[in-house]
Amino acid sequence: DLQFGKLSMSSIFSQQKGESKVIQLEKGAEKQDFEVSALRYEANKHFFLSRFFRDQYDAALQNLPVVNSGVVITKIEVWVTNKSSRFDRARNIVAFTGLAENNVGDPSNPMFDAMVDRYAGIRDINQVSGILSQIGTGFNSGKDYEKLENARLLDPSEYILNEKLGYISLNAALNADEVLAVAYEYTVRGEIHTVGELTSNAPAAPSTLVVKMLRSTTQSPKMPTWDLMMKNVYNIGSYNLSAEDFVLDILYQNDKA
Repeated sequence: DLQFGKLSMSSIFSQQKGESKVIQLEKGAEKQDFEVSALRYEANKHFFLSRFFRDQYDAALQNLPVVNSGVVITKIEVWVTNKSSRFDRARNIVAFTGLAENNVGDPSNPMFDAMVDRYAGIRDINQVSGILSQIGTGFNSGKDYEKLENARLLDPSEYILNEKLGYISLNAALNADEVLAVAYEYTVRGEIHTVGELTSNAPAAPSTLVVKMLRSTTQSPKMPTWDLMMKNVYNIGSYNLSAEDFVLDILYQNDKA
């Protein structure tokens, strides 16, 4: 602050510290070295739709660029916990862990049939917990099922579906308290099968939809859904990459050797 007679002056000085970055170019292309730890995979973003797709993943990729898969997913709806206050496409859902975990192509789905026929009372979201707790040894919330009021249906632009390998990649990672569930339709050997209820062929709102759970609010390696979360996708911190002339070397160090 300065003052000259009746003239007052206030001045602000700022300093900006920058950082230098060296980009190495080789034959007109950018060359960058980076290290990614095996533990730094993108968690809570990439999910197999069932254990079948997880078990068949390596075999399906043995003859790249050809994907050896006789399964094609033709429709899918992805549901998450609604934290955006968007209710235009919201529905009550109950998601089951073991839904359609039999072999792909086997049309039998005893759990789904029982829920929509014998235990149809779960169409009322307020009765779900009471009804499921009385079945056999009981269903455990967070492990065997999750119920969501006003779950949000994701827009197709919010995820990427690999229709042959059977997994989805979300644009944004889920928080610890968020649930992820799906319903989808697929073809195998020319036959069409459905897992869970798509809104196009399900009872109208406010009836609860029966869908398949991919992630619950309880995350633990002991959970049956733990293996559905993919742990082989990594962010290398680059963008605008082109597949043309792209080279990626993977080095493995075995400390026990």
